Amino acid sequence: MNDLCVLLISGPLAVGKTSIREALIARHGYAAVQSSPYLRQLAERRGITIDRANLQSLGDALDLETQYSWIVKNVALPQIAATPEQHFWVVDSVRKAEQVRLFRDYFGSVITHVHFTCPESVLKNRYDTRSRQEDGISYEDAINHPNEISARGLSQIADRVVELETLTSEKAADMVAKWSNPSS
Repeated sequence: MNDLCVLLISGPLAVGKTSIREALIARHGYAAVQSSPYLRQLAERRGITIDRANLQSLGDALDLETQYSWIVKNVALPQIAATPEQHFWVVDSVRKAEQVRLFRDYFGSVITHVHFTCPESVLKNRYDTRSRQEDGISYEDAINHPNEISARGLSQIADRVVELETLTSEKAADMVAKWSNPSS
């Protein structure tokens, strides 16, 4: 695992985690550890309607059932093991301190955790300008969800905290790639 680099990204809703993940993939050769396919398959097997709210509830239930380990054991480890030639990975779905701790327990020093922030007014504007008709959830309701509250608190345990108000996703990705892999 010496040449492995696993980057954990956290931050509030609408901060730009997905855009940064995509820039890391396109510009720096990262691959994404994705929990959505796993959750969708599990939801299908359990007969759960697949939508954002149900997948979030399923993830919450798995957190309790597995003591937060499902994201590492059932998602990250199999994806990384299946692609041994891939050395750079990004996880943009860490929401809870327990998940970060488990990633550190399993992967050790190859973990870099970066938390992104932005002023609340910018976050609200970004959320409101996205297409959210399928969710029907107001920004105020969305930020009061326990996962969102937990994700915002991850700044306290991150290796680095980055303010994104004036940074593009590409510049943020370049900065993060340099921190997590100085040879990039």
